[in-house]
Amino acid sequence: MAEKDDASKRAAGAEALGKSERRLVHPSPEAIEALHLLIETERARLMKAVDTLSCVLAAMEKESGRFTGPYYPNAIEVARDLVSHTLDELDSVRLKPIMSALRGEAQPASKGAKGAMEIKEPNVTYLKPRVTQH
Repeated sequence: MAEKDDASKRAAGAEALGKSERRLVHPSPEAIEALHLLIETERARLMKAVDTLSCVLAAMEKESGRFTGPYYPNAIEVARDLVSHTLDELDSVRLKPIMSALRGEAQPASKGAKGAMEIKEPNVTYLKPRVTQH
């Protein structure tokens, strides 16, 4: 019986909370700026990774005739494309609606615009070994 009383007290408390004024709490400008700085720092790191992968890809494709077995440039290219996609998703223009929402700013609705929170299907790339002729 005590459990039933506790449940009814919780329900009454939730109902009272629902009737009271609801306030949205927005993060401080400092917290938003810190998040923005963190994102930009990580984007810079990802840009270096893309550049490194591009260099490795070019070097491996140049030397690909000497190796047998899996064709690793395909794997490097997929990794580079994944990092590039993440860079695009973290672009400040793409994050602007989210950052504005965190600040509590109203967003104008645009016709036909895709939402920043849209879920996309990933591109699938199948890797197959390169066949070398002897």
